[in-house]
Amino acid sequence: MNATVASEAQSHADRPRSIWFVMLGVVLILCGAFALLAPLASALAFTLIFGISSLVAGLAEVVHAFGTKTWRGFFLNLLIGLAYAALGALVLLNPLAGMLALSMTIAFFLVGIGLGEIVLGLRVRGERGWFWIILSGLLALGLGAWLLLRLPVAGLFMAGTFLGVTLILQGMSFIGMAGAGRDRQRSAQAG
Repeated sequence: MNATVASEAQSHADRPRSIWFVMLGVVLILCGAFALLAPLASALAFTLIFGISSLVAGLAEVVHAFGTKTWRGFFLNLLIGLAYAALGALVLLNPLAGMLALSMTIAFFLVGIGLGEIVLGLRVRGERGWFWIILSGLLALGLGAWLLLRLPVAGLFMAGTFLGVTLILQGMSFIGMAGAGRDRQRSAQAG
């Protein structure tokens, strides 16, 4: 009797967790679909947003530095601000070079995310659906390595495509984890 009550309590406790897993999965899939449908536009938009953000952040740092001239960190604060502003200006003045640099960054990001997902999948190996996380990690790792080897040409189009595929697979893995949790709840209640 106590086991049934404990199982029902665990079932109710896991339900909100499953909802969050599904919500995250859906958001990741939608973001991935956008990146797949418009890979060049995604890369260019990301590049321009990155450039504008860097420029604005740099100008804010410079203004802050001059507003606090007596601070010990004035000079370093000013240098950091100028570096941010210069990076933003360079990206905005030459978006193509910025896209290639960001594509390289995305490639390294995919390699890092892939390694992280593989480690995460191995860490939760006892749970149902863990294989999908490892599969997503292997795909991200492979796509990142492929992109690094195919730069510069593939970098203009493939970064958005690879990011889209990775996000969709990651979203599917989280939805799968939520479904596996519900299956575990049902089998616990039936048993």
